[in-house]
Amino acid sequence: MEYGCSLSIKIYYKYDLAIGFKYFCIFKFSIGTCLRMKSIQFKKHFNRNLILAFPVILSQVGQVLVGVVDNLMVGPLGANPLAAASFANAVFFNIMIFGMGIAFGLTPLVGTAFGEKDVKAVGRYFKNGIFINLVTGVLLSVAMYFATFAMPYLGQEEAVVEKAIPYFHLLNASMLPMMLFFHFKQFNEGLESTKPAMFVSVGSNLLNIGLNYVFIYGHFGFEAMGLQGAGLATLISRILTGVGLAIYTLRSSYFKPYIDAMRLVRIRKEACRDILKISLPISGQMLMEMMVFSIGAIMIGWISPEAQAAHQIVIGMVAITFMVATGISSATTIIISNELGKKNFIAMRDAARTAFVMAVGFMAVTAVLFTLWKNWLPSFYVKPEEAEVLTIAASLMAVAGFFQLFDGAQVVALGALRGLKDVKIPTLLTLFAYWFLGLPTSYFLAFKFGLGAKGVWYGFLVGLGSAGIMLSIRFEWIQRRMREKNEEELTNNAVL
Repeated sequence: MEYGCSLSIKIYYKYDLAIGFKYFCIFKFSIGTCLRMKSIQFKKHFNRNLILAFPVILSQVGQVLVGVVDNLMVGPLGANPLAAASFANAVFFNIMIFGMGIAFGLTPLVGTAFGEKDVKAVGRYFKNGIFINLVTGVLLSVAMYFATFAMPYLGQEEAVVEKAIPYFHLLNASMLPMMLFFHFKQFNEGLESTKPAMFVSVGSNLLNIGLNYVFIYGHFGFEAMGLQGAGLATLISRILTGVGLAIYTLRSSYFKPYIDAMRLVRIRKEACRDILKISLPISGQMLMEMMVFSIGAIMIGWISPEAQAAHQIVIGMVAITFMVATGISSATTIIISNELGKKNFIAMRDAARTAFVMAVGFMAVTAVLFTLWKNWLPSFYVKPEEAEVLTIAASLMAVAGFFQLFDGAQVVALGALRGLKDVKIPTLLTLFAYWFLGLPTSYFLAFKFGLGAKGVWYGFLVGLGSAGIMLSIRFEWIQRRMREKNEEELTNNAVL
């Protein structure tokens, strides 16, 4: 058989395990024998995945770049403001990620209804979904307000907390417009329309950069606001992002049949329950993963502000590459949910496997770059005088490069499983991987074995690796079972 997706990647990867001790790690990843797909099949699914994924990638990267740009432009103010931004974002994202999961649950439902050409069902999910997402935004804003009272007791330095709280309040104010944006984005993606969110996100980021320049440093007659200026710029850009995408969707002729159908249905308990059955487990899974990284950031804050600043630098760069894999994962969810509605199980399987190759292949490239440029990339964030921050960041970059591979595998597997509406068991698998394997490993390596910030990141690696393996196995088992059941039904109908 001709294999067009045969891929063998060897990454010769050198990293520090302890001071003065280095050893050579070879990661060899063979895709060809796993996929068993002809080149023409691979090309077909690769093109479809890329067409859907590319706008989603830009949109996802755009959301993360708001925080990354804030860090880049706040970095010259010193380690304390950067540590404060890291701390505030760690708390904020723990709560915000729950809202993102609620919105993400809309895509497989809309996608399946779209594949079945059920316009009324799409309208029903739209109307009930926007109700759920806006209520979620309000509730999360209230939760984040009360979270500020716990910040002084999370083991951070007083100067860091003092700068973090006002910045956090501005982030909190952006929660509701973010939920509005997420709702319309996930609705659009379920209908295989991924470009509008991309254009809105790119415009929002350009606006955020300009407003940061004005508010942080004080230009065009404005007073220099420092870290709070970054928070204000983020708030304004997110408001315009949510409102902009909502206006486009409601006025676009492409969505008109579904908006018309939405006007004919009511908000009902049954429809809300259907959405929440998918959304809540997705939220739980995303929350568990994000909380592990946020708790890791808090643990690193116990070490020193310099270590926390270094962590924030590296996690910001990892987040950008992760959003690329997330974009591929979102495209996988869209395609698989559509093919599920059409009962096209072979295309569903091949699309997922192609996405796996795309994500892991991209992450392999970034792993090499992170390793080669580990001393250079962090220098964009802080001044050369912050030597300790740069040294710690370089050591973390090496570890981050390696776990990129597992991160790509686990996020695509999750996207594929969401497309199948399989969300409960994957949530339990991620709970085990991140909380029972990854987090304890982080703590013991960092504080019991004296590896510091690098030990926390080794724990991240353990959690991501185990999650990637288990979730990939889960998808292969589920899709095979569904395909065999469908073939059996077709055989029985033919006999009858």
